[in-house]
Amino acid sequence: MMSENSPSEFDALIAKLVDIYKQAGEAGLRQMLTENNLPEAQIEEILIAVMAEVGGNADDTPDMLPFETIREWVSNTYAVKKGDTANLEAWREQLEGAKSQMSAMGDAWANEVQFVEALLAVLRDETPNLPNVHPYHEPIQALLEALKG
Repeated sequence: MMSENSPSEFDALIAKLVDIYKQAGEAGLRQMLTENNLPEAQIEEILIAVMAEVGGNADDTPDMLPFETIREWVSNTYAVKKGDTANLEAWREQLEGAKSQMSAMGDAWANEVQFVEALLAVLRDETPNLPNVHPYHEPIQALLEALKG
């Protein structure tokens, strides 16, 4: 019989993950989750929840996603467009899930939602058009340039 975690158990788990994130950074938390054989989709969901918790403790809007997340999402998008097409749909689903989670976090996450929308546009063979002042403009432009080559 499966038992569901009570809200306090869930909060305690998130608090532990936030502590790991604060001590080891995103890469350390990602490594720990990977070593525990969690699927990549779950790891991304956990990282988003932890970043929301960390960001939710501040009064201002979140900064950009951690560099490692940006790099990985751009790299994965490049990989499925350039050769690993067997994983295209799975990657699209992961991005859609991340977009849904970030959208639910409110307007403070609008730039991150637009970043994911730009990655999804690339997967659809569309050219995303983020303004030059958008915080995710450069990674998207780098992806587009890499795909041309």
